[in-house]
Amino acid sequence: MNIKKHIPNTVTMLNGLCGILSIYSSVLEQYNLAVLFLILSFIWDGLDGGLAKKLKVTSKIGAELDSLNDAISFGVAPMALLNSLFRYDLILIAVSTFFSACAIYRLARYNITPEDKNKKEFEGVPTTANAFIIPLLYYLNIPITAYYFIIPILGLLMISKIKIKRIL
Repeated sequence: MNIKKHIPNTVTMLNGLCGILSIYSSVLEQYNLAVLFLILSFIWDGLDGGLAKKLKVTSKIGAELDSLNDAISFGVAPMALLNSLFRYDLILIAVSTFFSACAIYRLARYNITPEDKNKKEFEGVPTTANAFIIPLLYYLNIPITAYYFIIPILGLLMISKIKIKRIL
């Protein structure tokens, strides 16, 4: 058994597990812990692809696992944090559901985009940006009504055709 080929996928799964732990932390009203798990998700997500390339073990399953775990960590977990924080406000639930759907759509679009195009720039804001944007808004103590507008805008930015140069 070639253990080397499993290392990147294990790191990818750590991203998703941290996303799930962020959701659980939100439900238990452990908001700082939920934010910590979001940041850990971001770190794990940043490591998996580079590891796969360095170890020369990139795979289709790795790419799919990455997107599925990103959907949990950056599409659902940040919204669980907000909804728990604001006691499941109906309008926030609606805009959060829209946001999560946008994140999933954006990840699916990324998966079918030719790899050479993905290397140079992103189309739409990457879902991973939400690992920092949502916690930042939480720490800024923004009122709930502001989220009614911010969250749909963030969702639309993810699925937009705006070109964003890659930093890494």
